Amino acid sequence: MAWIPLASVAGVVALAIWNSYHKSLWIDEAYSLNTANQSLRGTWHQALHFELQPPLYYMLLNVWIHLGSPTVQWMRVLSALCAVGCVLFFWATRPHAMPRPGGVPAPILAVVTGTVAWAAAEARPYALALFFSAWTMYFFVRILDRQDNRSWLDAVLYVIGAYAGILTFYYVGFLLAGQWVAAATIQRGRRWLTFSLVAVAVGLVPWIPVVQDQLTKNVNPSPAVVLNPAMRYLAGGPATNPPSAFLAGVFGDAPVLTQTAFGTVVIGLLLLVVVGLRFAMPDRGGAPPATASTTPAASGAPLSGDAATGFGWLEAALGISLVVPAVCLLGLQASNVISVYPRHLVCLTPPFILLWALWTGRIAPGIGRWIGGTALLTAAVLTLVSYERHVDVADSRRAAAYVVAHGATNEPVLVVGPEAVLPFRYYYNGLEHGRAPVFGIPIDAPLDVYDPTQFDLRDTSQIGARMRAAGVNKQFWMVVSQGFVWRIGPADSLVTGYLQTHATVLDSVSFTNVYVIHAVKR
Repeated sequence: MAWIPLASVAGVVALAIWNSYHKSLWIDEAYSLNTANQSLRGTWHQALHFELQPPLYYMLLNVWIHLGSPTVQWMRVLSALCAVGCVLFFWATRPHAMPRPGGVPAPILAVVTGTVAWAAAEARPYALALFFSAWTMYFFVRILDRQDNRSWLDAVLYVIGAYAGILTFYYVGFLLAGQWVAAATIQRGRRWLTFSLVAVAVGLVPWIPVVQDQLTKNVNPSPAVVLNPAMRYLAGGPATNPPSAFLAGVFGDAPVLTQTAFGTVVIGLLLLVVVGLRFAMPDRGGAPPATASTTPAASGAPLSGDAATGFGWLEAALGISLVVPAVCLLGLQASNVISVYPRHLVCLTPPFILLWALWTGRIAPGIGRWIGGTALLTAAVLTLVSYERHVDVADSRRAAAYVVAHGATNEPVLVVGPEAVLPFRYYYNGLEHGRAPVFGIPIDAPLDVYDPTQFDLRDTSQIGARMRAAGVNKQFWMVVSQGFVWRIGPADSLVTGYLQTHATVLDSVSFTNVYVIHAVKR
């Protein structure tokens, strides 16, 4: 069934191209560009002292940028390649003598899983973290399957992927802990997993001061589970409860999960259908028992009796390796030790996809398997559509084009909102060749009334001072980020109040979460 990996790769690439084409650069990607578009030494220093995750992704991105160009599209190509590698690991992950079960193949499920879609088109470490998480899952299953002296090579490759995964995204460590707990619980491959993770731990000892320094900068000052209207525009903002956060973590930060309890209930019920059918209608097998020397059956063939029972350890291993890191990460969120948003749960996606694909394959062939597969794909597609409808969290690209088309070189641009300044400049000074001066609040200069920890612009008393410092005499532009980092009130209402007192609005237009205003001082 070679069409399955080929179709899956094509699907991932197609979605990555689509999302990369129509999604604007946003602030986190602008930070990636700023960190990676330097010398190797400069990238290393900034990755350690500015970013809140390990340096491996940024070092790779530095090399990637120098092979191509410092554009967001080229940066996203690296993420797309990582997502392709992740999908190929999904196709390969199974015990070597186990026939491919029917149901939903893991690569097909990955294509419509929102986490894979957004990670493949975002210039951040998430796609690389997905790749190494899938890498460790593949060799984790191989070690548990073989359990002999030939596993030493699998263990070495597992160590490489595990170490690289942690140096890409710290939370991958929770997945590794879940894999060890699974091996210890089902008593398969414990020795190899223990030796491997001890080697990883020894290699991480020099990183302890770095980890402590980076993670202590990311203190979450507000309750972790809270209805925060200030984040309502950001796809994958804070979830209202742990179930929403978990589902959003594996379904691409879909707003249907993070913003509505109803969406979580619907998706949860669809998944419960799959679980119910798996245990109410188990596939007990009808083919002759498979052996280590048996050629794997073609995809879609029913599980044999030996495969359905003898490989039951796989189901337990996948389940434990998913539950343990999920409990740990959601516990961190609930305890409010550090910030854990749904997108930070990316390392849960590989065991989730593999487990649910296996569950659809272990439903008895017939109408039950069709219903289970349909329910699982429906849940994934609904959340993917929700993500796609909100993917462009701030359309700085069209805002920059509008200001260039309608503005003059003697009309400065004030960008209000820390997440909008760098992306707007990227398009205005780059692709659109704008020539008017652009200055921002608060990135260009500190504001006494702006609290970067609380993401709060309390009033606009210093906007006038910033405009005077920028030499604004008469006509000017304001590019305002609408709402999603403003805790007390939406940014557009604050700016509107300022304009009513100090200026006359000549023109205005709204884009996705970006409000563009042309005004003249009174």
